[in-house]
Amino acid sequence: MKALLASLLLCAGAQAKEFHCPSQYPSETHALVGDTHTFVSPSRLVRAGVYWGELGGQGEMHGDRKTSKDAVLVRFGLPEKEKKWFVCEYGNSSITMWTAIEDRATECLLQQSSRGGVVTVRAQCK
Repeated sequence: MKALLASLLLCAGAQAKEFHCPSQYPSETHALVGDTHTFVSPSRLVRAGVYWGELGGQGEMHGDRKTSKDAVLVRFGLPEKEKKWFVCEYGNSSITMWTAIEDRATECLLQQSSRGGVVTVRAQCK
């Protein structure tokens, strides 16, 4: 599946940018200190997706899915004049990590797999 992901993007000759989600976020327990003390414990990655529109918005995109026994590969066509985001979701999706996708990118391929309860996600956008 990795070879398929790489070949689909790189055959087109465009420079692709790779994104990935850490397997948990944050990497260790953090204490946020102010008037109150808040502790944020690491949460496991549950899924990732591609969104359009404003940061934190609800514009999740749905692409063409191909499923194999060990992975899901999704191809997204991207809107030209909208902001685009690669989003990693953790825990019960209450923690999300948003990374901007370059404005000139017109497509992304996202690969998600799970082994032993550990989700792995990476994407390439060009």
